[in-house]
Amino acid sequence: MNRAVWDLTYEGAEMIPGAKIDLGAPVYGPLALPVTYTVKLNVNGASFTSTIKVLADPRVPMTVAELRPRVEFALALRDQISRLTRLVMQLRLVRQQLSYWKQALGHKVMVPPQPQIEGLITKLELLEANLHNPKAEVVYDILGMKGGAKLYSRMSALYAWTNDSDGPVTEGMRDVLASEKSELDQYDRMERIGFNG
Repeated sequence: MNRAVWDLTYEGAEMIPGAKIDLGAPVYGPLALPVTYTVKLNVNGASFTSTIKVLADPRVPMTVAELRPRVEFALALRDQISRLTRLVMQLRLVRQQLSYWKQALGHKVMVPPQPQIEGLITKLELLEANLHNPKAEVVYDILGMKGGAKLYSRMSALYAWTNDSDGPVTEGMRDVLASEKSELDQYDRMERIGFNG
């Protein structure tokens, strides 16, 4: 006999390995809406379907129509956190490749020369430091560092406030997400055009 368990949440955000955030846990997705879902089981070429009705928390006096915008907002924010994570992982991969190249070639004459490689590595490190707090060893380091919480932590906090409340998404929350998305767009463009932006 096999058993499947659903915790009634959507998939969470992709997270930066080892990175610290000072508030929230985006790895957990928002709660599913209290509606009827269809489940499908495929076994040996046969397909079986059934339905699951998720009931609303009786303590939350909101309709599905009122809850839906909050879930959609949380999912959009989750996707932006995952996008930021993928950008950081891409930066790390390029930096690692440059470091290997620099080490493998040593002091031989090459194009580009060593100083240009070192300059690129420094730019990659600076760009990553704008996205999150890579030098933070514990959560408290984030607020103690110069510049405070970076985009990764700020998005995580907004995600936590969205998921931990029962109220509607406010105009202020939408403005903050738009601002944070715009900032992420800027860093993404910088990465794509070779850090010349």
